Amino acid sequence: MVNQEELVDDQEYGEILEDIRDECGKYDKNENVRIPRPIKSEKGRIDLKASESVEGLGKVFVMFEKVEECAAALLAIAGRQFA
Repeated sequence: MVNQEELVDDQEYGEILEDIRDECGKYDKNENVRIPRPIKSEKGRIDLKASESVEGLGKVFVMFEKVEECAAALLAIAGRQFA
């Protein structure tokens, strides 16, 4: 759904979160979206070694109230790339 490089930039990260919230909002108004981010080095790039400890890095987690809403959203957005 997302690639790690896009998650480093704060503005791009915010836009990705907003896009996913908007899309998932079509199925549930109360969703909670989380996307774990890589750890930045001092130069603002991904610190690969430090980022190994980030659980779920680059994955998107969405909380839905009902299983049916989750299933409908999954069918609609599975395989899509958000950037």
